[in-house]
Amino acid sequence: MTDFSSANVFHFYRGRVALCALLRAAGVQPGDEVVLQAFTCLAVPAPIVGLGARPVYVDVDRDTYSFDLADLEGKMSRRTKAVIVQHTFGIPAQLEEVLRLARRYGATVIEDCAHACGSTYQNRQIGQFGDAAFYSFEWGKPLVIGIGGVALVNSAALLQRVRTVYDGLKLPPFKDVARVRIQYRLHQLFRHPTLFWLVRDIYRQLSARGIVVGSFDEDEMQGRLSDDYCRRMSKSLQKRLARKSGREWLRVARRRAITEQYAAGCSRLGIDSVPIGPETVLLRYPVMTKDKPRVLHRARAKRIELGAWYCSPVHPLRGAKLSRIAGYEDGSCPTAEELGRRVVTFPVDPDTKDAAVERNLAFLGEMVAAGAV
Repeated sequence: MTDFSSANVFHFYRGRVALCALLRAAGVQPGDEVVLQAFTCLAVPAPIVGLGARPVYVDVDRDTYSFDLADLEGKMSRRTKAVIVQHTFGIPAQLEEVLRLARRYGATVIEDCAHACGSTYQNRQIGQFGDAAFYSFEWGKPLVIGIGGVALVNSAALLQRVRTVYDGLKLPPFKDVARVRIQYRLHQLFRHPTLFWLVRDIYRQLSARGIVVGSFDEDEMQGRLSDDYCRRMSKSLQKRLARKSGREWLRVARRRAITEQYAAGCSRLGIDSVPIGPETVLLRYPVMTKDKPRVLHRARAKRIELGAWYCSPVHPLRGAKLSRIAGYEDGSCPTAEELGRRVVTFPVDPDTKDAAVERNLAFLGEMVAAGAV
C-alpha cells in the first residue's frame, strides 16, 4: 500500500491542489497543452485552466474507462507539457503505452489516483509509474478524512521543484478546519445507503449557501484558481490520515468480494459488466443503462444508493458550460459522452453488507425487466 508519510509525499488542502502543484513543478505555463481524458471530474481540468494552459481531451476505452490509446497518440504533440492518466473507478490504465507516448514527446506523466483502492499494474502499485501521482481523501473516495489530498513524487528531477511550490503554501484558516471537522463527523454519523439521497440533497443545499465546504467554488466555475490552491493540508487532517492509512484502510479483500457479488448478479441478469482483471480493486461498480434518468429516478424513490458520476465528459458540467469552463469541445470524445449518458455506479465500500448488495441487484433486476438497463 502507498505510504503517505514518506519523504516524497506532500500534503495539500485538496487533491486538485496537489495536481496544481505538480503541474507548476512540471513547468506548465499559459499556452502549454496538458492531455487528460474525458469522462472525468472538473477537479482535474480546473487547475489546468486556472494556470492558463489548454486541456486536450482524449476519448476513453469502453473496457477501462481510461485513455483510448489510438486517440491519445493522435492528440499528443510537441506542445504537450504533461499527461494526466486517470485510473477510473480503480481500473488501471494501460500505463506502459501511456509512458511510451509521453517519453516520445518529453511530457511529464501524472497519475490520477483519486479512485485508487489498491489496484496494481504488472504487479506494482499504481501511482508508482508516472513522474508523480496525486490522491484525494474527500467524500466518496477510498479513504475519507474530511478533505485533503497528497502528491507522491517519483521523479528525482521533479522532487525539489515540488518542494519549492509546497514551501510557498500556507495552512488553512481555523474556520475552514472547524467546518471540515464538523462535516466529517456528520458524514460518519449519517453514512448509510438508505440515507444517500437525503444527505446528498442537504449537502448540496448547504454547499450552495456556503455553509459547508463544497465540491467546487465560484472561482473554479469561472476558470480561476481559488484561495484553496494556496493551502496545505491542516495538521489535524495529516494526523487523521496517518491513523487511518495505518489500519489497512483499503480492505482490498472485502472490496473484491463485493465486486464478485455484483459481477455474479449482473451475469445472472444478463447485464454486460466491465471486465475486472485480477489486479483491479474497484472504488465503484459501474453498470451501463439504457435509460439513466429513469434508473436514477427509481433509485431515489426506492432509497437505493446509486451514483450518477460521471454525468458528462467533465462532471458535473453540461451544455455550454463544458466549453466555457472546462474547454471541452462537444462531440470530440463520443465514447466518453455516451458513457456519461449511460453509466451509473454502485458502492463497493468495505462496510457494505451482503444484504445491501443483494438489494441493489434486485433493483437492477427490476430495471432490466422495465427495459431501463
